[in-house]
Amino acid sequence: MHHHLKVALFLILGLGCGALAQAQVWPAKGVIKWVLPFPPGGPADNLSRAVVVPLSDRLGQSVIVENRPGANGSIGAAMVAKSAPDGYTLLFTTIAAQAINPHLYKDLPYDTLKDFAAISTVNDYVGILVVGIDSKVNTVADLVAAARAAPATLTYGSSGQGSGNHMQGEMLAALSETRLVHVPYKGDAPAMVDLLSGRLSFMFTTIPFALQHEKSGKLRLLATTGARRHPSVPNLPTMNETVPGMEFVAWLGLFAPAGTPKEILSRIASELGVVLTLPALKGPLTGVDASPTTPELFTQRLQREHKLWGEIVRKAGITVN
Repeated sequence: MHHHLKVALFLILGLGCGALAQAQVWPAKGVIKWVLPFPPGGPADNLSRAVVVPLSDRLGQSVIVENRPGANGSIGAAMVAKSAPDGYTLLFTTIAAQAINPHLYKDLPYDTLKDFAAISTVNDYVGILVVGIDSKVNTVADLVAAARAAPATLTYGSSGQGSGNHMQGEMLAALSETRLVHVPYKGDAPAMVDLLSGRLSFMFTTIPFALQHEKSGKLRLLATTGARRHPSVPNLPTMNETVPGMEFVAWLGLFAPAGTPKEILSRIASELGVVLTLPALKGPLTGVDASPTTPELFTQRLQREHKLWGEIVRKAGITVN
């Protein structure tokens, strides 16, 4: 009996040490996939590619961006949800995909609260309203007036049904009592192409992405969606200066499949926190606020915002086609 107890104890300790060893030696296996569920060229893609280079250096392993666009982020998310929880497949996605989509889509192939382990937010950001340089719209008031004069004729692009920029358009329509036409794309980049070519009336995007295109002289910036004017574009008014109550603050964050060892989650969050302080990241982070945190605090934030957006979607009666 004594011998069997020792054998059982040895096996239990061995299994525990094995799991711990796996977390301790990570990342020794090879390439870490940073799955981005949006197409190349958009704001999340630009930020991803700026972050993975110094993150690779700190982890001692290659971190590569893998674009898996489609269905407003759900195709890439589903892939990560089904991946091994070993720290080698990560999901970089938006508040819209994780906290808003569950209340809009009844057939998501995963549960955003149960099938992912939160690692850290990367940044918080406000939206910015933009029009093509040839537009006759010069202010938010102009846009609202044009929408009221010709209901359901002004079009705006977004990165997909239920995306953050779709929600901003819905908020604008509701608060200004106008009817706007939503045109979903697979990402901000293709929507911006159509805006610049005159096929869209306006769109909401991120400040860094807008500034990137403003330099070409083809884009006009109208207003930001924060509670106060943003330091990177201090001369621009906020939306709520013209449309009271119009505020939108969002985040981009990093996740792993549920069941990923806590030691790995904490290591990634810690290294990401260091990376986001690097001077080289100031360019890609212009107009957004780096917001690294811990897995525990990010989990709590996601749960709060998941509940909040559920209430907003229900009260506003927002639906997707």
